[in-house]
Formats: sequence, C-alpha cells, structure tokens
Amino acid sequence: MTDPIRPMPDVSRRPDHHQLMIGKFVIVKNKVGEYLFMFKAANGEVLMGSEGYVQKSSALNGIEAVRRLVPTSSIDDSASDV
Repeated sequence: MTDPIRPMPDVSRRPDHHQLMIGKFVIVKNKVGEYLFMFKAANGEVLMGSEGYVQKSSALNGIEAVRRLVPTSSIDDSASDV
C-alpha cells in the first residue's frame, strides 16, 4: 500500500523561507568534461544525480525541469515485497 502523495508546501511566501532550506542543487564537471547536477540535502547527502551534459545550460535546464515537475510527480512502486 502506498501513501497518498501530498503536494509540497509553498514556503516561498513565508518570511523565513531562506532559513528552511532542505537542500540545494549543485553543478559539477566530471573527468570527461560533462556537466552533472545533483540535489544535496542540508546535511550534504546526495539525494539524486543527473546524467552528464555537454553544455552547462543543459544541466541548468535539467534542474529547472526537476524543480517544475517534482511537486506534481507520483510514486511508481514496482518493487515486489518478498
């Protein structure tokens, strides 16, 4: 049984929204010159990472796509419990 998906709260209008940072996107360049982005939790743990992109602008577009689509995403639990 899966939990219902709740929309993420809009904290951008709260006066203290900068203090509520739960994580940040980080862009890095790998050894072969590709740009990758990852989302790191406030404690530094990497929660997700991207594929490599030839152009930095493509990595930035990927970040914007994640930011736009995550609040409306669902969970596809394809794992079978043993």
